[in-house]
Formats: sequence, structure tokens, C-alpha cells
Amino acid sequence: MQDVLIKAYRNLFGFDTRKKFSSWIYRIAHNEGVNYIRKTGKRKCVSFEDLAVPHPNENDSPEDELVRKEIRRNLTECLDEMKTKYREALVLHYIEEKPYKEISDILRVPMGTVGTLIARGKNMLRAIYQRKGGDLSP
Repeated sequence: MQDVLIKAYRNLFGFDTRKKFSSWIYRIAHNEGVNYIRKTGKRKCVSFEDLAVPHPNENDSPEDELVRKEIRRNLTECLDEMKTKYREALVLHYIEEKPYKEISDILRVPMGTVGTLIARGKNMLRAIYQRKGGDLSP
């Protein structure tokens, strides 16, 4: 995180004010993460446990919560098996709730490509999950 802040500070004058600041800094963080993986070979998967906090419902039973936790754990494992470009698009759209335009800026791909990455990523995630014995209906 410290490296991201230092790089952002050093390159602040290169920021395009027509774009969102959050997309710009997210891209710096993304690049630092990719560099770290290349250097160390270590990869920590994005976790639904960390990012998607469930909203408890007063009518939920303990079994319902247990099922949700198990699904999140399984989806996290499945995400880890996916190619980075599809995993990133899914996480940015469904977990970070970024609009296509912002995802396009972060990933540096056209907006049409964002839609394709998300659609293909969903299909891949579904196939991996089902291969592991889960059931995700469309």
C-alpha cells in the first residue's frame, strides 16, 4: 500500500483530470499487485469473505448463514482458478460495484470489452463452480 501511495504522489501531475481519481489510483494499485506477483510468484486471491460483507436478515436461520458462507468460500476458490482478466472484471463489477466506464478506465480496455469479459467470466465461474459440485442456476 505504501508503494502505491508513493507512486501516486510522484505521478500526481500525470493524472488526467477528465477521469475519476479512484480509477487512476486503482490502476496504480493494480500494477503494483501485478509487479509483486511477477517478482515473488505469490498470489493472494481476492476473497468474497473480505470484500462482500453479508447483510444479516432477522429472518435468517443459522443454517442459511452457514450455506451463504460455504458458497462464498467455494466461489473464492473458483475465482482463484480463473484467468486474471476475467477475475478482475467480475470483482470490479460485482464486488466493487464499479460501472463499465470506470472498469474500462481501470483495465484500459474498451467498454464493449468490459461487457465481454464479465459475460465470459460469469460463464467460466459457473463452469468451475459446477465442476466442483456446486449449483449456480443462471
